[in-house]
Amino acid sequence: MGMLIPASGEALNRYDGISVAVIRMTDEMRENLVLHRTFIERPTFTIADTAGLTWKRDRRYLGVFKTDVDDESRVVGLGIMTPSKMASDYTRRIRVEQFDTLRRPIPVSQIRGMLGDRYRDAINDGPPTDARSRRLLAVLESLDESVGVLMGKFAPGLAVPDLSEAAAAVRSFEKDATATLLDAVLGDRGAVRGAGLLHESEPFVKAMPGDNNVNHDWLHFADWPGIGDVSHGVRRFSGPDEQELVVCNMTKRLPEEVDGVDLLYYNELHACFVLVQYKRLVKDGRHFYYPGENALDQQLTRLRAIDDECPPGDAVADIRLHAQPSFFKFCEPSRLNQDSIDMLKGVYLARPHFERIFAGGEGVPGGSRYRLGKGEVPRHLNTTAFTMLLAHGWIGSCGTGSDFVREQARLSLSTRGSLVFGLHRGLRPPGNSSTGWG
Repeated sequence: MGMLIPASGEALNRYDGISVAVIRMTDEMRENLVLHRTFIERPTFTIADTAGLTWKRDRRYLGVFKTDVDDESRVVGLGIMTPSKMASDYTRRIRVEQFDTLRRPIPVSQIRGMLGDRYRDAINDGPPTDARSRRLLAVLESLDESVGVLMGKFAPGLAVPDLSEAAAAVRSFEKDATATLLDAVLGDRGAVRGAGLLHESEPFVKAMPGDNNVNHDWLHFADWPGIGDVSHGVRRFSGPDEQELVVCNMTKRLPEEVDGVDLLYYNELHACFVLVQYKRLVKDGRHFYYPGENALDQQLTRLRAIDDECPPGDAVADIRLHAQPSFFKFCEPSRLNQDSIDMLKGVYLARPHFERIFAGGEGVPGGSRYRLGKGEVPRHLNTTAFTMLLAHGWIGSCGTGSDFVREQARLSLSTRGSLVFGLHRGLRPPGNSSTGWG
């Protein structure tokens, strides 16, 4: 048995502020991280979890990874990981952002012996207390000098800066757009709650769990100019009746430089296209206003051109309540809440509807601000109505080609700065039986 690590002193103070999680590796983790090192960007794994473990969603953990080597449990590596939501009653998803192996595996029995009776549970599965975390790291470093090297390597990545106000606003729009797509196509937006740690310059979908093994040629990424210099997250979702949704969230600018978020929906098989531009309302007293923006005239010119390029179809299956694809969503200000699946409060207006308000100068005298809260615009679509109409194919274009959609995606990304693109495939044509909405 090794020598006991002292209860206090400078050796322990070095580890203040480091959150630790002990992870028992699964076969999949050993395959990807240790044996073949086929490490993909931020892989998501499922681990055993039990009630009573306290995980904090707002931080990165220094993962202490253990597995069986020669019929004995040993610590084999360290890494940076973030927890996500429970996958079931007894399992949790985690994402491993960085990982490296120790110079030699350390037997767990040896670690327990050096921890002593009081702290021996620090090497149990899950996140130990701060005091136990410090003890565990001190023991590990005393047993293998490569631990200190790896901790120095991972230290910068453990810091979790708060999202700026601009980043939180952009991420909230991206989350709402993603939830809209999931709700409309699959009837379930619960996946947005599973997003892990959000980053200042990375899009919302990149933080979501799920299948990111998407064929980029299938998504026509190769035909999108500039795709190589954008930060993007891609997830694939499947639903009943062979419905499939791929959500690609791209951002090309820093949050403070993003002019807005565009949602693009495209049902490739049935050539139905919808575009939604997100706008934030400003509260003044009891009223919500849209203050306007310098680029609004340019945006309206583009949206008019889009609508002109998408005439109504002639077939019975092409009947729409509104056959033009361009909409706005004006959102009331709210804080980003990752643990909620609620949509942003606001109103949807088709482009011609908003232009009628715009041309009439309705709102504050002078026409530079427009009252667009729920009580100010009696004729509007709320979130439930819009999502239902999108789900059943009652809004959007008919017969729109993929080349046109790719060009609009490119323009949205270059002019607005953030894009949530949903590609929907399913054999059922748009109609009242398209989803589980009834």
